[in-house]
Amino acid sequence: MSTAKADDWIHEVQARPGSAAIGMILAHQGIVRGTSRSREPVRGMLLRADRGWLEDVLAEVETWPGVYGVRGWVNEGRSPLATTS
Repeated sequence: MSTAKADDWIHEVQARPGSAAIGMILAHQGIVRGTSRSREPVRGMLLRADRGWLEDVLAEVETWPGVYGVRGWVNEGRSPLATTS
């Protein structure tokens, strides 16, 4: 999920009638770490998702009592190791 998409979604949700009742908006953006759990250097990551399963989960969560809105993004593909400066 890019930051722009997350920001757009937050603004979309906040513009809905009744949005004052929202208690939390959750967004997660992971990063590729420099070493694996076995301490091997990591050069990048290949991310794949079962989009059908994701859509099923999002549709179910949308029906839960108290849930106001659900969105999900997965950026699939090869992600290089982020470098720090």
